[in-house]
Amino acid sequence: KIPTLKISLIQIFRAHLWQKVHESLVMDVCQVLDQELDALEIENVQKETIHPRKSYKMNSSCADVLLLSSYKWKISKASLLHDNGDSYE
Repeated sequence: KIPTLKISLIQIFRAHLWQKVHESLVMDVCQVLDQELDALEIENVQKETIHPRKSYKMNSSCADVLLLSSYKWKISKASLLHDNGDSYE
């Protein structure tokens, strides 16, 4: 029901639970990337400081995780998932 959902959402944001969920997800991603350094040819995984309101502030953005490599990765221009013919630089 809508009133119950509204109360639940208010409690999530009031108790900073959303921030804790966000930080937990970032930590999980960092741990997985750390385990796959060789396979993904990553030199270093760096977790950035998360601003307290980043999890629900929608009008600004910054990186949560930086991946560093000793060489340049091949990249392509943005495309849709099922588009064929990506050219890598």
